[in-house]
Amino acid sequence: MQPSRRAFLFGRQRPRTRWEAFIQGLERGVEGRVRHDANQPGRATLIPAHRADARHARALCAEFGVRLRLMSWADDRLNKRGALSDHEDGAFNKTGAGAFDLNPVESERLSQQIDGPVLSMDTRLLTGLSPGAIAGHVIAEPGCRLGDLVAAGLNQFRDAPPDCSVGVWLATAHDWRPGATAESGVVAIDVLLSDGTMETLGPFGECDSRPLRSATVQKLIPFLFQLAAGADARACRSADVWPCRYRLDAMLPAAPAEVNLAHLLLGHHGELAWVEAVTLVVSEEVWSSVSSHTDAVPSAHREAPETIAMAQRLQRQIKDAFDPSGLFLDLGAGV
Repeated sequence: MQPSRRAFLFGRQRPRTRWEAFIQGLERGVEGRVRHDANQPGRATLIPAHRADARHARALCAEFGVRLRLMSWADDRLNKRGALSDHEDGAFNKTGAGAFDLNPVESERLSQQIDGPVLSMDTRLLTGLSPGAIAGHVIAEPGCRLGDLVAAGLNQFRDAPPDCSVGVWLATAHDWRPGATAESGVVAIDVLLSDGTMETLGPFGECDSRPLRSATVQKLIPFLFQLAAGADARACRSADVWPCRYRLDAMLPAAPAEVNLAHLLLGHHGELAWVEAVTLVVSEEVWSSVSSHTDAVPSAHREAPETIAMAQRLQRQIKDAFDPSGLFLDLGAGV
């Protein structure tokens, strides 16, 4: 007898565990697809159909103590074909796209090391791409492919893997010079924070006429400015390569650029917020080296041990400020 017919005749079986209750609430509340294996409790994947699905998932994760994890480009390619081709594996390593899962072996190792239940988020259906309110801007959902951005005129992505998603690119893009995050072309990011706050992070200064809507971010900004003014941030800002995973140097931009809160999420590994959309500026300039703008892991090994320690302290404070409940999976304390 099929499960739907059994449920009609005898009623739905009550969940026996919190994980089963979580899965049931997820399946009932989303229009996208939920994948899980009854033999592997504590691991599931959601393919959201729209923003509301991700928002529902966040609320359930907060209620049931499940952490959210952004799936990487490697995950996506493996799900589609079961293996990365030699060409894709080379491009994968060159660009750093999805490097927070490094490669299939690292992905499996990471999965085995994670304690507690985790919901992986697959953005493949969130592919919206539309003109921004200002000429020369486009708004891309996290599942939009970089190849689609190139077709829309964002030539800076021409040498990037066309199948890599905007969400994964943002999560892994890191290696701009300290204070030069404006070169990323990111204008603003619509985010969903761990407490359910929905906010648009963007320019903060004379160029920004849009007020912040949430008390959470209004409280977060003074802390970030205070952190950026401290000795650890100043030391990291003076390094040749920004050594911290999260780009706090967005609060310390090189002139004539202004502070842009969205740039804090460059290379954030999906650990600070869920990204609902990214506003990017159209550029005709092709990045001379894609790898110089998509290295997910900062080149901290080139820095002195004391600089690495400072970067790790900053990283922990930023993570705690954005995600005090630990909703978004932290992939490791190292920079």
